[in-house]
Amino acid sequence: MRRRTEAVLAALVALAVAAGLLLLAAAPAAAHAEFVSSTPAPYDIYFLVYPAHVTVTVSEAVQPGSQSITITDLAGARVDAGPTTLSADALTLSVATPNLTSSVFTVTWSVISADDGHFSAGSFYFMIRNPDGSLPGPFPQTGGFGPQPIDPVDAVLEGLDFLGLSIAFGTTFLVALVWGPSRSGLDGEEARSAEEGERALMGFASLGAILFTGAVVGLFALAAVSGHIASLDAIAGSPYLLALLVQLALGVGMAILTDGAASGSRNATGRTRMDHLVILGLGLTAMLADAFTTHSATLSTLWPVPPVVDALHLYAAAVWAGGLLAVVRARRWLGAGASPAFVRGVILAFSRIATMAVALLVVAGAILAVLLVGSLDGLVSTTYGWIVLAKVALLAPMLGLAWFNRRTLTPPPSDERTPPALAVVAQRVKGEAVLG
Repeated sequence: MRRRTEAVLAALVALAVAAGLLLLAAAPAAAHAEFVSSTPAPYDIYFLVYPAHVTVTVSEAVQPGSQSITITDLAGARVDAGPTTLSADALTLSVATPNLTSSVFTVTWSVISADDGHFSAGSFYFMIRNPDGSLPGPFPQTGGFGPQPIDPVDAVLEGLDFLGLSIAFGTTFLVALVWGPSRSGLDGEEARSAEEGERALMGFASLGAILFTGAVVGLFALAAVSGHIASLDAIAGSPYLLALLVQLALGVGMAILTDGAASGSRNATGRTRMDHLVILGLGLTAMLADAFTTHSATLSTLWPVPPVVDALHLYAAAVWAGGLLAVVRARRWLGAGASPAFVRGVILAFSRIATMAVALLVVAGAILAVLLVGSLDGLVSTTYGWIVLAKVALLAPMLGLAWFNRRTLTPPPSDERTPPALAVVAQRVKGEAVLG
């Protein structure tokens, strides 16, 4: 059974590595598939000439099968003769227009970016004069280009994706670097209690890995239901879909290993520690895969530094937020009856790690803000800028709670019982975890 499990893990890791190499080989592209040009151009006026095709060129490779152009006349009737085709470089979409007559035409186009899975759409107008040279009507005063409004289902799944990965990674990180070393000097009932707590934590990590994997499956299903996966070529040509496959393989591997650690089926000390390291490696790879499908990956400046910085930003957030949730989960084994030295060691060790994670979070976040916002004005004039400000606003009270907790635990506690101050610390940690 163990050999079969290891074979499955090896196959999953190999799949993740192969797809990951394809992602790393991809060049950076523009954020969203933005309108570049068209034929006819917006507001072109034709006379005694009838274009046989309408084409739209965008800034980013289009996911095959997602391209669409529709053309309507003044009466609202469709005049295009589909289907919409895609050029070899996946940047230009085209549709035939064999039966045009004098009118004002509305061109509406939409695509899915192959790089980040984002939807973009736009519209523009062109005109064909009447045979006597007069205009068939005025141009409308509306129209433009831009991304689709945020899909709430996609947003929820992305949130669950990060929450699950944070729980799986942050909890395993806490167990490997804090809990395990802190319980090494215990014996008797205290040692058994701490070991029980470690298995409970790995069970919590397993739930996180399952949540992460389920969210990835949901994102892939959402792309399929939305018609964004027309063929295997659509998957092979989309870094976003490839990243989801990488994350799916990594999530399954993390779920298998965390479940084994929780059940005690792989409880040899050396083997368990190795499993922890593998889980952390899988989690880091999942963060890197995710970072290569964000807007940071579209920046050509210092490539591939931006997505690597984004991955470090995710890593720091997962260590801090996931570790906080793990501490809340482990409160039963950090309360009355636990060894005061063990409890204090766990909290203070995590506090030191969290401090370094916060420092990395702030530095990486500041670099990303400079790269993606670009100016102080961008902080208040762009959606991303407002999100940065909101995150800073939530960061301040988290840091305040962390500072109070460390100050509370700094005085040496009694050697005979768990210090009463830990009850206060536990409440603060809950609040800090919610903000995280």
